Amino acid sequence: MNSNVFQSDFRVIFFQVLWRSMQEEFINAYKHVEDLINRCYPGSMITLEFTINDILEFFSDIAQSH
Repeated sequence: MNSNVFQSDFRVIFFQVLWRSMQEEFINAYKHVEDLINRCYPGSMITLEFTINDILEFFSDIAQSH
């Protein structure tokens, strides 16, 4: 196997794993903030201006553009 092909494949896989981890951490932070809002201000109808679906779309758009 050509080492350049291996390195290229490794980079692609590495960045996919890294990107997925960043996405998961961002979603976890979103859920944490959402939970804090709900616990500190119950019934206030305060929400973040974006949703988890927005986050997923954002990450997908960036990944597809590179």
